[in-house]
Amino acid sequence: MMIYDMILEARSWVGTPFRWQGRVKGVGVDCVGILVAVLATVGIQDDTLGYSTSTVLLNEIGKRPYLKPVQRHPQAGDIIVFRIRNFLHLGFCTGPSIVQSARRVVMEELLDEVWRHRIETVFEIEP
Repeated sequence: MMIYDMILEARSWVGTPFRWQGRVKGVGVDCVGILVAVLATVGIQDDTLGYSTSTVLLNEIGKRPYLKPVQRHPQAGDIIVFRIRNFLHLGFCTGPSIVQSARRVVMEELLDEVWRHRIETVFEIEP
């Protein structure tokens, strides 16, 4: 049930415009904001702000006690860190797809070979 709730929450943000450090559904959100919203559905209140670079972001995300790095293919409910050129990006795995704030809007798209090639780290959520 918990994973289902997280997937529903992530999908409810689809169509929201991109906004750096935004946190308002329908108005603006970045990739971390989606993570914050998804975590809230399982009772984890954490709003990571103040990140200035993607390296700082990965270091901060990796220190969270409720995120456990795993050495496997992403599964529904996982947080995925992607490396795109010189920056990092987060996505929420919904199964065969990911919800992410990319290309100026939150979207759900297939976790295809292009995205799989960019995976830096996979985290499992442990509430």
